[in-house]
Amino acid sequence: MSGTRDGKAISALWESSNQRNELFAGVKFMARADPDRFNNNEFLKKTDVQLNALQAGIVVVKNNLVTFASPFVDSAGLYNQLQGLPKGSDSHPWGPKINNRFTVNKYDFTFSDQSIGTVYVSPI
Repeated sequence: MSGTRDGKAISALWESSNQRNELFAGVKFMARADPDRFNNNEFLKKTDVQLNALQAGIVVVKNNLVTFASPFVDSAGLYNQLQGLPKGSDSHPWGPKINNRFTVNKYDFTFSDQSIGTVYVSPI
């Protein structure tokens, strides 16, 4: 812990990671409880602002199309990169890289119209 001022930098990183995990838990809960909120751009923009404050962004996929992507993680070919993630990628605490960034979490859900959705939260 040399050079971290008695661990303050590591503590701040740990706290930020915990806050991202808590926010993702809320995103995951919302996907289960009210999946159609992920069709609402205002909800997604507000969620993205909260995630951006924690150095993270959000991507929503519906029926194999990216319907929302945080400007911080959006890029050409994003959907193809997301599809290249190994199954169970959310089980590793840092996950695989997308655009040289680590994905934190992925959650699959079903919209009320029975279309398939996935939400990703990624550090920026």
